[in-house]
Parts: sequence; structure tokens; C-alpha cells
Amino acid sequence: MDEQPMSARTAATQVAKVAAQPSGSTAGDAGTGFRVDPAQYAGAVGPVLSGSDQLGDLTRGLSAYMSGMNARVPWGNDDSGEKFADGEKGYLTYSGKVLEGLGNLPAALKYIADGLKVMAESYDNTEEGLSTGLTSMEAELPETALFHPDLALRDVAQGRPHQTGRP
Repeated sequence: MDEQPMSARTAATQVAKVAAQPSGSTAGDAGTGFRVDPAQYAGAVGPVLSGSDQLGDLTRGLSAYMSGMNARVPWGNDDSGEKFADGEKGYLTYSGKVLEGLGNLPAALKYIADGLKVMAESYDNTEEGLSTGLTSMEAELPETALFHPDLALRDVAQGRPHQTGRP
């Protein structure tokens, strides 16, 4: 069976269709692909950073309040108060660990926001690069250039995307 020549645009469309098809999936399986909207990632950065700032403010306020309260020793200085507050399983140990954990959350949220920003930029850059690459390929190839999708896909699958069967 002879392959019909196709333009670079048609070939790119065919490759995109093949790439979008789920591989080896059956009804109900994952593998139906996914869509990414980089603007949604980028749009989430501000609110996550705002949440990080607000959580930082709340944590600092809570720490200040707890320091003042703990300094007054509301549990008392008697034996039962010391058992409550002191030691490895005492209130002061646990409250200190909770405040330390809360203090780490704003940095964790900032890290997430930074990751969202990088993801949005990466998707945009990848899309731009692929679009530019396909456009430049189309400009290089005459409309009648031979392109064999089966050979190109085989070479891509074998890690040789530069071998497309073109002279």
C-alpha cells in the first residue's frame, strides 16, 4: 500500500490526532488525555501568594498571643500545672511544635505559587516552541513534499525525531 504525499500542515495535524488518542485504554480507563490552560495556573499565583501572606500574619499574631498567654502561666505553678505544661508530652512542647508547623506553611504556599508560575510559563513556552517549530517546518517544506507519518512516528518513538524520511 503506497502512502500518499501530504503537506507538513496535514502531517502535523495527523501527528496531533495520533498523539491525542488514548493508548491502550478501554472504556473507563484513564488515558484520554488532558487539557491545560496556563492562564488558570498563572491566575492562581496571586491568590495563593495572598493566602501565604495572610497565613503568615495570622501565625505571627497567634505566636505573639500564645507567648503572652504562656508567660502568665495560666495552668499554675503547682504540681498538676507543671505536669500539664512541662515535659516531652506537655502543653508547651506540643504548642511549640504546632506554632512551628504553622510558621512553615506560608513558605510552603509560596513554594506552591512559584511552582504554579513555572508550570504556566513552561506550558506557554512549550506551546510557543512547538508552534514555532511546526510553522518553520511548514515554511521549509514545499506543499508537495513527501512525508510518511508512519516512518516519522516510528522514529519519534525510537528517540530519533530528526529522521523523518525527508532527504
